[in-house]
Amino acid sequence: MPYIFDGIRYMSDDELKIEIALLKKISFVNVAKSVGNRALGTVADITNSLIKSFSKDSSWDYKALEVADMVRKEFDLLKNMSRPLLMLELKRQIAVKCGVPSEEAELISDKYLSVLMCKEAAKLYNIEKYSTIAYKIEQIRIQYNTDFYNSLHSKMISQDKEQIQIWDKKMQQRLDAISIEDKRELQSKLFPKEFSGRGIGKILRTERGTKYLSMAVPIIGLEGFDYISAYVGAAIRSIMSFTKISQSVMAQIIWRAASVYPAAFSVDIHILPSYIPSEEKSQFDAMEIQFRQLLKKRVVLEKEIAKLKSITDKNEEQINAIHEKLSVSNKELEELQEKYQKLEKQKAEYINGKHTEYDTKRYYSEVNETNRQITNDEAAISKQERKIQELRKKQEELIKESEVKKADLLDIRVQTDTELVTLSKTIKDAWNKIFTQFTFSDDIYGQVSITFMRDDRLKLEEMLYEIMLNGDIDAYDSKQGIVMCLVTNNTIAQICHEGNHITSIERHV
Repeated sequence: MPYIFDGIRYMSDDELKIEIALLKKISFVNVAKSVGNRALGTVADITNSLIKSFSKDSSWDYKALEVADMVRKEFDLLKNMSRPLLMLELKRQIAVKCGVPSEEAELISDKYLSVLMCKEAAKLYNIEKYSTIAYKIEQIRIQYNTDFYNSLHSKMISQDKEQIQIWDKKMQQRLDAISIEDKRELQSKLFPKEFSGRGIGKILRTERGTKYLSMAVPIIGLEGFDYISAYVGAAIRSIMSFTKISQSVMAQIIWRAASVYPAAFSVDIHILPSYIPSEEKSQFDAMEIQFRQLLKKRVVLEKEIAKLKSITDKNEEQINAIHEKLSVSNKELEELQEKYQKLEKQKAEYINGKHTEYDTKRYYSEVNETNRQITNDEAAISKQERKIQELRKKQEELIKESEVKKADLLDIRVQTDTELVTLSKTIKDAWNKIFTQFTFSDDIYGQVSITFMRDDRLKLEEMLYEIMLNGDIDAYDSKQGIVMCLVTNNTIAQICHEGNHITSIERHV
């Protein structure tokens, strides 16, 4: 996969100079100076509070000096700089804007810096934070394209007669320079009444949107337009929403690099292990859904069996507790029965009046109380025995239900384990073959097989392959040792690593 600096190398010397000039001159301060007294109620007011952070001077002399003019002046200062120095200066400016200390700016690798650029520019359009760099580049290209053409169109429709003549002349010069094939293509797309710079300029200025403009620019070329003003205009508009202008300029560089580079900034998914041709996808999806359903059923059964075990364990504890109570009750009953028998042996003495009336009453009271306790204990013992019988019956039912579920689970485990072993080995063999710069912990393959479906794995593989080609995994870290990857359905995968050794790949919660 190519990276942004591959595209930058295709840019002309003049384009490199423009990018350097933009990075140097596009700032809140210069925007505030540029709008001057013409817009003190808009941009100037917004930036006034921010200006103090750029300078100790709190008062400003607002001059009607266009930022585009500042950029052109800076461009002229670079006219004699050699291409190697231009590349070096552009890299330094980009690095500083991406937060790299100036003393390290020239030491950072182009690949690492390409990642930082894309992360920075992606913030401008709220592009998914954990998507691949290739995805970010494509989204930046699409969205900045819209910004650029809106800016260019806005500039064209606000031109006075003199500016219109200058631009129409530029377009005519480009029309004279392009090939017959390009002229025919332009004619077929725009259908101008007059095939000239003026005729095409009229169409582009009078259209409500940017449909024709976006068709014309790729054919005529940027040279036919005052694109510096358009670049600047797109950047200045970002200040109105408190967006970093550096993000807009970074997006512009990425957009231009992607436009001039002859290949796509993306991983060829056809070479990735989880890629399935569209005509085979439905069959593989059906097989994977069936496998996932078995895995889900396996998890459900494991939970149900664990729950049943918990219930049977509690039942057994309850049975044991009742047995202990029953043992105590039986012992108490035996003691009461022995006591009652002793009292019965004394009964004749009390009937024959051998004891005082007081002792006789006390004797019969003790007999009645002992008899009552025996009756109560017998009732309690009977209740405890019935409860034990109920619990044992329930226990038998639970054990029987558990055994049935265990049999089902065993069958599903055989099926899923066999498939997991096969799938894990397939992933292991494929990943070790294609991701040659990485090593993986042994448990990752099974972990990935269970956690992520094929579409998720394809996204993971895109990220891993992109990182491998970049050569610097640390550039992709969301925090040290962790790369976040957007897979499918807004699911985030977490790739943990120690250098180029991948320690785990899990679903991020």
